[in-house]
Amino acid sequence: LSRGLGDVYKRQASISGEGLRVGIVPVAGDSRLGVLQGPDNLVIFRTQRYEAQPLGVQGPGAGTEVTASAVLNDMLALALQGIGMD
Repeated sequence: LSRGLGDVYKRQASISGEGLRVGIVPVAGDSRLGVLQGPDNLVIFRTQRYEAQPLGVQGPGAGTEVTASAVLNDMLALALQGIGMD
């Protein structure tokens, strides 16, 4: 990854006609994604209608504790159903 001056690393998922890409990428620190803090999430829709000015939806995500709790709950539910987790 090549990082420019003022860039920050962020987790990013992109869906396009070519498929799905997920990873940690450098983005401009002053970009919509670059300024996110804490559990905030951002979804940007770049479509034919929103090509010139993509539509962005930003708000708080679940956060570390809530996500960990949900994953543990799912694992316990599977264990109680007798489903093996290899």
